[in-house]
Amino acid sequence: MAATARVSRAATRSLSILVTPTPLTLTERRSVLQVLEQHGRVDFFKLAPGYQSSFLCITRDETTAKVLVHKSPLTYSISLPSHQTADLYVADVLHPGRPKEHGDQEAERDDSADKHSFRLEIFPAPDYAHEYAMAGSPLHHSWPKEYAKQRTRTASLLSRSLPQTTAAQGLQHWFFEKGIVPRPNPKMQRLRLKSWLPSKMASQAPDDVP
Repeated sequence: MAATARVSRAATRSLSILVTPTPLTLTERRSVLQVLEQHGRVDFFKLAPGYQSSFLCITRDETTAKVLVHKSPLTYSISLPSHQTADLYVADVLHPGRPKEHGDQEAERDDSADKHSFRLEIFPAPDYAHEYAMAGSPLHHSWPKEYAKQRTRTASLLSRSLPQTTAAQGLQHWFFEKGIVPRPNPKMQRLRLKSWLPSKMASQAPDDVP
C-alpha cells in the first residue's frame, strides 16, 4: 500500500525530456540536468532506456514539474572544452524574450564557434511505470536458487584455489545465466568424477605423450 502511494505521488512529478541535437558527451548530458536544477530540485534523472536524446526525471515537488512543463521549450548553450580549462561547465539558459545589448552581441559572435546550443522539450510522464523500472536489472532481485547450487568444474576448481575471503563465494561463479543452468544429473556427476581418477586419466592419455 505504501509503495503504491509513493509510485502514485511520483507520477505527478515525472517528466520526459527530449533534447535536440542529441547530447553525446558527458558534459552535454550533464548540462541537461543542470538546466533542470535551475528551476528546482531533481530527485531522479537518467537516460531513457534505448534512446540517446531522451531523459526521464522526477522532481522534488509538483510545483517544479509544472514550472518546467510551462516553460518548455528551454534553449541553452554550453561552452566546448578547451585545453586550458577544466572539465566543468555550467549551462547558461538563454531567455529569448530578453533584449540583447550591442556588447553582448559582439561577444556572442566571438564565442559562437566555441558553443553548442541545445533545446529541451519537456512533457509530463505520469504513465511511466516506476515500479517496473528496475525489473530488468540483475541487481534488483535476489540471486536465484540455482546460483547457490551451481557446481561446475570451474566453480569447484576456484573454490579450492581462491583465498577464503568474503569475495571468494562470488568469484568462483563465472558465466552464470539464470534459466539456462541444467539440473544436475547424479549419473553424469558420478561418471565425471570417475574420469578424474588418476588411473582413468593415465589410461586415456595419448600414447605419444612421454
